[in-house]
Amino acid sequence: FTNRELARKMDYHNNAVGRQLFIDHIDQEVPEMAVLLQKMTNESTFIKEGDDLEQLKTQLVHISK
Repeated sequence: FTNRELARKMDYHNNAVGRQLFIDHIDQEVPEMAVLLQKMTNESTFIKEGDDLEQLKTQLVHISK
């Protein structure tokens, strides 16, 4: 099924952040990456319609509080 526009933007953004994260940390072991991803998830930024995701290139984002 197709996501709403904001949810789709969030998904694409978080996927891009994740891909870059793995490129930047290619030598890290899975447990270390899991800890890093958990930390990033806990620190993710709430977004709403109209927010500029370009400013959040290295941060995960979420749409529900």
